Amino acid sequence: MKSLEYLATRNAGRFDIVEKDGPRTVFRLALDNGASGIVEDWELFEGVNLTFNDIPHGSLTWKSSEPRSLHIEWCQQGRGEIASANGKSYFIHERECAVHDQRIIKRQMRYPMPRYVGLTLSIEYETGSSTLRAHDATGGVDFNALRERYAGGDGCRIFLPDDTLASLLASFYRIDDRARIERMRLKALELVALLEEQGLAGADGAVALLEQGHVLDQRFHLYPSGAHA
Repeated sequence: MKSLEYLATRNAGRFDIVEKDGPRTVFRLALDNGASGIVEDWELFEGVNLTFNDIPHGSLTWKSSEPRSLHIEWCQQGRGEIASANGKSYFIHERECAVHDQRIIKRQMRYPMPRYVGLTLSIEYETGSSTLRAHDATGGVDFNALRERYAGGDGCRIFLPDDTLASLLASFYRIDDRARIERMRLKALELVALLEEQGLAGADGAVALLEQGHVLDQRFHLYPSGAHA
């Protein structure tokens, strides 16, 4: 069973499959205020999935028990917030990337802006990393080192992508229906290879890491507790 399908069984009525066609599965995310979001998931390779999230303002409680996996998220529009079982809250703002692993157990998800639009590339440790090693573009990637650099000590980090990385992330939304999954696969491989090449907060400043563990969001002064991580 795929990861999101398993989560749907744990969150019945809040997260349900509404359409399934080959590698594409569409889920409906029911928020506490009655609004609904759409989560469109594509299985690109075994153990590697790309998800497009389009969610209106609202929040919901969540039962999260995900397999050992690395999640690379990018917020195109709006802001997303996660209240985790570790007692911390994590915030991803527009144009930021968040990378986290299974240590971040979601208990509540909040979307304070009128609309949240973003994508997630999920890589399962065993099957996903094995799949990536079979491709020339990502065969040399040290997946464990990649996870350690990006997920960090507590399982989640947020950073601002440089222009090259931001352009690649935005290009996923410019893919039309012509050879769609093939082009998504190529871009996913390019994304992993680029992250491996850049590293986190590299010497050339390619990726600017945001300060971890802040008790205040210094740009908006909105959050009295939790972590911007």
